[in-house]
Amino acid sequence: MIDIKAIKAAAEAIKHWSPTLTHAWLDTSEDDPAAVAGHIDEEGNTFDVVMVDCDQYSQGEDSLPLAKHIATANPTTVIAMCDEMERLRSTINEFHHAIKDAGWHPGRTDDLLTDVIRAKGVEIVQLQEQNTALDAKLAEVEKELMFHERK
Repeated sequence: MIDIKAIKAAAEAIKHWSPTLTHAWLDTSEDDPAAVAGHIDEEGNTFDVVMVDCDQYSQGEDSLPLAKHIATANPTTVIAMCDEMERLRSTINEFHHAIKDAGWHPGRTDDLLTDVIRAKGVEIVQLQEQNTALDAKLAEVEKELMFHERK
C-alpha cells in the first residue's frame, strides 16, 4: 500500500517551493541546452529551480518530460492528491461500514442490496456536502481571524 502520510509529509516540508515550480522549458541560453523546472513570471522572466539532465541515460530525450513532471507534480499538487486519496479512502470505509450496518454480508444474495447501496450512497453524498459546507465556513472564519491578527 502507498504510504500517503509519508508522501504528504515530504510534500508539506517543501510546499513553499510550489509557487516557483509552475513551468518547464528547454533553456538554450548556454552552449548545451538544458531542461529546467521553475517559474516564468508575467513578463516572461524565467526563474530556474531544478535543472534536469538525463543525457547519460537517454541522450537527453527524457530531460524535458521529466522537468515537466517535476513542475506538474509540485508539492501543492501532491498534497491535494494525498488529501483526495484520504477522502476517497474514508468514503470507501464509510460505505463499507454502512452496508455492513445495514445487514449486508458477502454471502447475502437478496435483491434488497441495491436498495441498501443506493440509500447509503445518498446518505454519504449528503454528509460530504455538509462537510464541504462546513469546510467553507471554517475557511471564512480562518480568513477573518488572519485579517484581525494583522491589525
